[in-house]
Amino acid sequence: MVFIEVEEGVKLWQSKNGAFYKMAQHRHARRVITLPFDQFMIVADTLPDPGNRLNFVHIVPRSGSTLMMQIFETTGTCITYAEPDELGKPFWRFKDNLSDAEQICIWRAVARFMCKEDRDNRLGMRYVAKIPAAFLVDKVKLFFEAFPASKHVFLYRDLQ
Repeated sequence: MVFIEVEEGVKLWQSKNGAFYKMAQHRHARRVITLPFDQFMIVADTLPDPGNRLNFVHIVPRSGSTLMMQIFETTGTCITYAEPDELGKPFWRFKDNLSDAEQICIWRAVARFMCKEDRDNRLGMRYVAKIPAAFLVDKVKLFFEAFPASKHVFLYRDLQ
């Protein structure tokens, strides 16, 4: 797994750092840190499950999702992740050779890392991840199994 280090005080999830989480990571990265996958899974097992504090907005492009995420952010009680590849498509390196149980395990491990409490994330914060519906089109049922306590909103744009 690949992590990045940013300057002290930078919160990548804040919309002021970029409309998309991945772009903010690239823009603010100061150092790259790698962790072997098996070690990542071991560390993830030590972190608490976010349970119902992690919720999802599944989107189609141009549906107003950036505004919706900014609204969540302004509450002061939500940390938002706009299209994090870590949750949307974490299996690319396995070339679809994973069982359903393995995929669920990886999704949950990634979620534990994204929602961990640290000196910048206050206890009790909620997490909202915006994920393009196309990333999960063939894995919707599995995704719901991975996060049974989460709420899911589907946001789309009626072009008529």
